[in-house]
Amino acid sequence: MHMREIKAHDRELLWKFRYRLTTMKNTITRFLRCVDFNESDESDEALRMLPLWENEKTVTTEDALELLSEDFVNASVRQFAVKQLDKESNQEIENY
Repeated sequence: MHMREIKAHDRELLWKFRYRLTTMKNTITRFLRCVDFNESDESDEALRMLPLWENEKTVTTEDALELLSEDFVNASVRQFAVKQLDKESNQEIENY
């Protein structure tokens, strides 16, 4: 699902409640799908928020692996995903 596949209303809600989403598991990929990384202000804001998800420990292994999929091409997002996976045991990652 790419940004353009998210309905405008859903995108607005995700952006409006973006800080609340950082406290909830399985929301980072949904949020990042609504970000237009070609729009510098929006992209910068989203990238500044990545540590919030990390601090809340709400990024799951599944989320991190999804952030490495072809849907997420931003280098900073991919680096964030690798950093999250580095915290997991090999056994945990092998489960996927």
